[in-house]
Amino acid sequence: TSHKKMYMIYFYENAHLKITLNQTLFFLIIILNKYVYTLIDGFHLFNKRENAIREFANNIRKTNINYLCTSHCTGQKAYNILQDELSNITHQLQVVLSIDF
Repeated sequence: TSHKKMYMIYFYENAHLKITLNQTLFFLIIILNKYVYTLIDGFHLFNKRENAIREFANNIRKTNINYLCTSHCTGQKAYNILQDELSNITHQLQVVLSIDF
């Protein structure tokens, strides 16, 4: 039986480093060619237009990521859109959040 390595990635405030969401996904999936199980970040979507948020969700969908965990920088509006697009994998990080892998 072969085992697939799983990666959980956390980018702390990547938007402050001027790294775009698509650059982050490109790096993870294309350059590293890794299976990313969980992606955790704020994504700084709080001030993005709806079409940009839906494009981000579509790019996430293409990666086969199992869990997308957002933080305060996502914003409630963007989180709601992500829930609409990716309800089965989107989770809002909270102090008491527990995820069973």
